[in-house]
Amino acid sequence: MSRVEIVCHKGANEYAPENTYAAARRCIEWGVDYVEIDVNLSRDGVHYILHGPSVEQTTNGRGNFYDLLSSEIDALDAGSWFHADFAGERVPRLEPFLRWIKGKAKVFLDVKRANLRELIALIYALELQDECFFWFGNDADARAFRQLDAKLALKINVATVADVVRADEVYRANLVEVALKDLSQPLVDECRRRGLRIMVYHPHKDPGAFRQVLRWGVDLINLDHGDLFMQVAAEFAADASAQTAPPLPPRAKRVVLFMLDGCRPDALEAAHTPVIDRLRREGAWTAQARTVMPSITLPCHTSLFYSAHPEQHGVTTNDWTPPHPPLPSLIEVIGDSGYGTAAFYSWEQLRDMAPPGTLDTSVYRRYSEQAFEELGRAAASEIARQRPTFAFVYLEATDATGHRYGWMSPAYLQAVAKSDRIIGQVVDALAAVGELDETVCMVMADHGGHDHGHGTEQPEDMTIPWIAWGAGLRRNHRIQGPVHITDVAPTVLYLLGIPIPEQWQGQVIGEILAERPAVSPILGSMMSDPRMSDSAASSSMISSQNV
Repeated sequence: MSRVEIVCHKGANEYAPENTYAAARRCIEWGVDYVEIDVNLSRDGVHYILHGPSVEQTTNGRGNFYDLLSSEIDALDAGSWFHADFAGERVPRLEPFLRWIKGKAKVFLDVKRANLRELIALIYALELQDECFFWFGNDADARAFRQLDAKLALKINVATVADVVRADEVYRANLVEVALKDLSQPLVDECRRRGLRIMVYHPHKDPGAFRQVLRWGVDLINLDHGDLFMQVAAEFAADASAQTAPPLPPRAKRVVLFMLDGCRPDALEAAHTPVIDRLRREGAWTAQARTVMPSITLPCHTSLFYSAHPEQHGVTTNDWTPPHPPLPSLIEVIGDSGYGTAAFYSWEQLRDMAPPGTLDTSVYRRYSEQAFEELGRAAASEIARQRPTFAFVYLEATDATGHRYGWMSPAYLQAVAKSDRIIGQVVDALAAVGELDETVCMVMADHGGHDHGHGTEQPEDMTIPWIAWGAGLRRNHRIQGPVHITDVAPTVLYLLGIPIPEQWQGQVIGEILAERPAVSPILGSMMSDPRMSDSAASSSMISSQNV
């Protein structure tokens, strides 16, 4: 896996005033590859580093940058607006800044206004031609730059395959920049075919998105949080190394995945959920897992079962289209490995999470309050009777109630509690046949919600709970690293000792694994809740009567 080069947008602008020596110095301390700077031109023709056009946002001055003389610009304070510790920080002149940074970091020049001939000559005079690349927000400037020089690296922004073709054939670009939401396999393939490097722009503080960038294997990332990306990249590399190690024997005999459609993490805190509370206390969990955009049911489930982002699997609405190129489904991989699978669901579109002929047991009930309870009883009885290696239990009440009555409404929280009771029924049934101590239970959501809907990038829609409990897993552990919905399928296969498809984008959530082989959970320990009577505890691991 090649390393993704880091471009710090306007320097370390979270820790120091943007486009200053202080911001660049922090980047150099981190060891990033590129510092991005904005190039602007004073009234008397001196090149500086400042975004502009107004100087009021990042200095104590007034007016437009290009109306000021260099003597006026040199007197500006470019640090006090950020913090008193940076008082007296000046607007850097371009030439001395480039001399200073040479050999410490490479440079991405975002050119706002410039004398192009002088700028090009300066780069060659400082012998930085192999240590920088350029971008021009003005199309005419980009064309003029390329006419003046055919060798210096030029970046063009793209969003489609057609844009990539234009970047190559019209501008003779060396690299392209694309927003993460616009990244797709056809776009990546076209860039590779044409020899164009790919840079993703993602300014948000989002570990899940950073992992997505790493999975795509692009060349560079332009971002505001270089230190966090370096941390995520190190964890990602460690996870990848772990997955190339010799396969371990299965840690679990079975995995049961409970999906609470549209369940926000804070709903598990507000609702009466003693079963989930117990699984969380005695398992590994996070309230900060991330789903995909659009945050709606079918794209999210497809990302889960096919371990791919919508940009790869192509499902962006609640209408199914087969992934192209084809991707293996979690259920398909488990079935092809010779193990039994089962699914219990109430939303018909979920049938495509298992390609035809790959699911051993399929129980569908069109959603209603009565059918919801029937589905829960069917899941408990059939899982205990058939004992499949993997079972998926889809609980729709939370999403249906959220749309009707509102997320976090009393009715919604009651639906969460009903879902908790069904989970208890399944767990009790496995305990009754002596199969629970070799089972891993996962509880999660596909997306969240707010008001009466979901589908946005709001945290209420994108943040989901994820809990894993069972043999070989850490107990009472709050997961510190990032967890993404695409990581669930690889983790399931790892626990079952089944090879993980190379096409999948997710990673094993290794943090949940016990440091040494753990003793299988003892049923008595699960029953010994001080809030439960001895007689209630002896009747069931988690008695449905007590939830």
